[in-house]
Amino acid sequence: MTLILSCETNDAVYQIADRRLTAFGSPDQIVDDQTNKIVIFDARVSFGYTGRSEICGQRTDEWLADVLQPYAGKRKLGLAVEAIRLRATHEFQKIRALDKFKFHAFQSVGWIEHSDAWRPGVITIHNGWDDAKHKWAEKPLDEFRGTIRVSRHGNFGIRLTAIGLPLHAAERAAVVRLLRSCAHRQRGSRAIRHAMFIAMRWLMQRHPDVIGGGMMFACIPRVAAEAAQKSGTFSMSTGGPSDEQSTFECFLSDGTPQGVGPIMVLGGASFRGIRFGRQ
Repeated sequence: MTLILSCETNDAVYQIADRRLTAFGSPDQIVDDQTNKIVIFDARVSFGYTGRSEICGQRTDEWLADVLQPYAGKRKLGLAVEAIRLRATHEFQKIRALDKFKFHAFQSVGWIEHSDAWRPGVITIHNGWDDAKHKWAEKPLDEFRGTIRVSRHGNFGIRLTAIGLPLHAAERAAVVRLLRSCAHRQRGSRAIRHAMFIAMRWLMQRHPDVIGGGMMFACIPRVAAEAAQKSGTFSMSTGGPSDEQSTFECFLSDGTPQGVGPIMVLGGASFRGIRFGRQ
């Protein structure tokens, strides 16, 4: 099961996910270590998923992009979240599988409008994740639930959210300490990016049968999200993180950079199969 780490700060939001895909019914059987699990929506939100790799016979990332597309460019994030919840509920009720193979969650981190201001926030759409206990329930729910958590106050420091593989309390605390330590020593997006990759590699060593070595990472600074909303245009760099421009990185399981982009849903259209010069 995928592990997704989402991080919020006052100036940028970050998301990192491993790319492993395992076979349902045989969790030890690795099907793919290069699966795309991130969708960028409206230049301000990064969606990841954990659980089933296909929904209704369609790749989950593409299914998610199709559900989001009608709401892109319309500043209707709440309606988009409700659409995901309803569609997922409908599709999962048709799945014939053991309960333990029906758990699923989408989680996004991004910039959300609140009281005429942009606030960092996390959106979770799930059918059985217990956020208080940081683990899955005993049985999946019949209906998906959606929550939007928005920071209403500035200067809150660093907030970490993890979903997918249930982490022990000590593991979560260690990752938070690492993030704060790196941010304290060196401010800016590069410090947070460095800490998140260290954290994922450490957790991969602790859970090698679950977390794959391939990684996907997205960073969306506040200034980049605001600029995209004003101009109606969006650009995303493939280099290291910037404090002013959104960035995306993709790595193979051996750590080699891969010139593959996420699916982007912007302005009523979705862009898939993005390739960069480095393959």
